[in-house]
Order: sequence, then structure tokens, then C-alpha cells
Amino acid sequence: MIKDSEGLEVFGECKGSWLEEMKIGKETFWKIDQFRNFKLEQVNNPLPSDCRFRIDLIALLNGDLRVGQENKDTLENIQRDDRKLRKEAAQKKE
Repeated sequence: MIKDSEGLEVFGECKGSWLEEMKIGKETFWKIDQFRNFKLEQVNNPLPSDCRFRIDLIALLNGDLRVGQENKDTLENIQRDDRKLRKEAAQKKE
């Protein structure tokens, strides 16, 4: 059994990037240059996080550019605040 620096059990290592390849341990499971086309299928019961539920996109699809832009700005501000909080929490851990 291997433990990491925090004492958690390590079963394997997963590395990669969607722009290059995905490896689990020493085995490569996916490489971008071996990518095969596939057909996307929409599900009838998507998760609430599905991009089709974004309020900015809904406004744009309804032709309301002003409201779409306002909603996009709101979402981006939330993301910036979240990133700031994560960074502050990480600094407190150190």
C-alpha cells in the first residue's frame, strides 16, 4: 500500500489533458491523434448543470441580447469570486 503526503491511500495515478492524451498508470487510454468521430445523443433528463439551462444562453436564444449580456456578466463575476475564494483557501492551507 502506498500513501501520499496526507496519508491517503494511492491506488494509481491518472494524468493527461483533453488536448493530448489520458494515462492511468503507465497505460494510455486516449490520444487526441487517435480520436474517432462519434454522434452526440441528447438525453431526455439532463442534469441541472447542463449548459442548455444557462440563463445567459436562454436570453440569447430568445433574442434578448441585453439581458443575455447582463446574465453572462453575472455568471462571470460568480466564477471570479469562486476562484478568489479557492485561491484564498489554498493559501490558508499552506
